Amino acid sequence: MNLMQCSKKHFYDGDKFSECPYCTGATGNFSILNAEIDTSAIKSTSGNQGAQHTPTVVLDDEE
Repeated sequence: MNLMQCSKKHFYDGDKFSECPYCTGATGNFSILNAEIDTSAIKSTSGNQGAQHTPTVVLDDEE
């Protein structure tokens, strides 16, 4: 493995790719660095919908 880093700070295997697969989209994944995100498909989490949440408890409080 030949660990490489592109100008956008992505790491990739230089033995498998001649240029950054994240920047070119060759991995099927994409990087959110310098990208605009389409938020229209994000579902709202308001309304709890029956889900139960356990509160976080601090066990060792110095104060």
